[in-house]
Amino acid sequence: MNEHIIKAFTMLSNDIMKLFQDILASDIGINRKPMANNKNTLKDSRLARTALIETDVPFFRLILNDYIDAIENGRRKKQQPMVSISDLRDWAMRKRNTTR
Repeated sequence: MNEHIIKAFTMLSNDIMKLFQDILASDIGINRKPMANNKNTLKDSRLARTALIETDVPFFRLILNDYIDAIENGRRKKQQPMVSISDLRDWAMRKRNTTR
């Protein structure tokens, strides 16, 4: 592979990563949920810190952690089974009776 082509792809990959970081730092990262107080939660996020780009001329791969997967597919289920509603109800009733 030509040295100049490799250098050009390296420069392009750096520009792509900078653009990605700029997008996360922009208004798109502002979290409008009440608990976030309109703070940009993406700017210094794990997503921003761990993103990397790989160049395999003529391809670029922007590699992100599983954050995007969690957004698209929901959170992973925990290994332990969930507590049944009846068990939670019984527990709440016992707690209510002990506080009276």
